[in-house]
Amino acid sequence: VDKLKTTCMRFLQAHFHQVVSTKGFEELGEVPALLLEVTRVSMLSSQKHYKPYKTG
Repeated sequence: VDKLKTTCMRFLQAHFHQVVSTKGFEELGEVPALLLEVTRVSMLSSQKHYKPYKTG
């Protein structure tokens, strides 16, 4: 599960601007904890000292 989550989060980091315009992203509002995590990952990836997402 951790490997899948890491892969998904890295995809989101790389394609965030495209992902946010999808219906699936809008549905994240139904899972606030996951939406918060995705938002944090996207913000971290936009910072100068970017580090790829990893679980744990």
